[in-house]
Order: sequence, then structure tokens, then C-alpha cells
Amino acid sequence: MRVRNALFVWFFLICAIVATVQKCDASDVGSDTAVARFDTQQVLDDGDRIAGFAAIEDGFALKGAFVTGTFDGLFPIAGRIDLNGGTLVLNKNMRLDSVTDFSVLGNITGNDYLIDMSSSVTAMCSLDDTVFQCRAHVLAEDAASETIRGIDWSWDSNYFALATDIVSTDSGLWIYEFDGSTISLLATSSVAEGVTRVNDARWHPSQYVVACGRQSSSGDAVFTFSFVPLTNELVPLSSDAVGNHVTAVAWHPSGNYVAFGGSSNGEEIITELRELKMKMGKDEGDK
Repeated sequence: MRVRNALFVWFFLICAIVATVQKCDASDVGSDTAVARFDTQQVLDDGDRIAGFAAIEDGFALKGAFVTGTFDGLFPIAGRIDLNGGTLVLNKNMRLDSVTDFSVLGNITGNDYLIDMSSSVTAMCSLDDTVFQCRAHVLAEDAASETIRGIDWSWDSNYFALATDIVSTDSGLWIYEFDGSTISLLATSSVAEGVTRVNDARWHPSQYVVACGRQSSSGDAVFTFSFVPLTNELVPLSSDAVGNHVTAVAWHPSGNYVAFGGSSNGEEIITELRELKMKMGKDEGDK
């Protein structure tokens, strides 16, 4: 028992010494008293710190996923930043130059400090994303309060339409406006009495007309609406019973035809838009 206790004490002391040595190995990049320029990417090991007067001109990297580095600098950062899954702790606001990009992301502990991007940087991009080259970021959001089944932009990119379930609200078709930075809900519709789900909604390729298909065991299953921007109204244009459970909608690029696909027979159903207008009592030459 004494031998085991002695071995345990020695093992503990050795571990403590190793941990102390590793902690002592932590170093500063640059100085807090004199300006130092770094024109190559600086690699931070666990416990390393970017000091106050370090001018980082070619970025920095954390050595790995289990590394924690600290930013305590006063100058903007230029170049490539590789967090490599590690943790960057901010002790000051970190300003990014226009040539900065995030190559591999990780964790950032802000401590109530900010990352100040230049006007030319709108997202934290990743050079490792071989397909998109940039990670998506949240620009604006709103709660539709329903499960979203379909979404589509208008031909001029000013509006988008949502097709949703109808459970907690009485709306299955939603029209939003996008001004480049924010989104605003303008209009909604229940589509028709008894509708419990709108599966898809698609904008006409050159007009403010939306075609949508609903979950239906009987009655009309496809609908078209005109959206009026001046009054933010959805005006019903036409409907048709083309089959049960219409799950997909697509306009022909000419805007003269719209295709509906459903689960009743597994085949697409083609309806000419001109015929739908005539059902509303409008002649072909009406605008």
C-alpha cells in the first residue's frame, strides 16, 4: 500500500510539473510596449496571446481544436484567420481589415467585446467550403408560426412567398417583402375553406401572380392569386380540382403554363394560365 501511494504521489508530481512547464511555454505574439510587425501568418499554441502592439499583416491560426488563444491587440487584423476548431478569447474588440477572411472556423469567447468587420466583409467565409465558398449567415428572420412547406422569390426579388401548414393560424399562403436587409410580412391567405396544408407556392416569372397547391381529399386543389403591392392584398384569380394532394408547382418560363404534381396518379397536370383567366371572366386581351 505504501508503494502504491508513493507511486501515485510521484505520478501526480510529474503531471503537475509537466502541466506547469506547458503553461510556462505560453507566449505573446508581439509586445505591449513596442510595435512589432508580422508579415507571415502567426500560429498560436495553447495559452498564447496576441499582444497589444502586434501588427498582424498576414493573419493568424490556432494550432488545433484543443487550443485556446487570446486576442489582446490594438491594431486591425489583416490576412487569413484559421481557428481550426479551437477557441479564441477576446480581451479587446477585434477589427478586421478588408482583406481578412476566416478559413476554418471554431469557437469565439467574446467577453462582451466585438468583432468589427470592414464594410467589404459581410460574412465569415471559409476557403474549405469547396461548393459555396462562404458559410451562410443570418441577415433577417421572422416566425411564421407554422411548418413551412415551400418558399419562392418573386421575379423582381422584392417579395417571397411561403406555403405552410394551417394549424395554429388560419394562413397557408404568406407574402413577405425584402428590402435588402429586413423582411416584412405583407399579406396572408387561408387559400380556401377547409384547407389544412399548402404544399407549394410559386411566383409567375414576370407578374405578381402566385400559384399554389394544397393538401386535399376533395374539392379544388390548385389556386392562383394576384398580389397587389399598392394595397398588400392577395386577390383570388382561379382554382381547379386537378387531383388530390397537389405537392409541387412550377411555372413554364413563358408564364403561359403552370404544372402541378400530386399524389393522386403520379403524373403532372398541365393547366394553361389563359384558360384560368377566362374562368375568371376575363378575355385573352385583358390586362
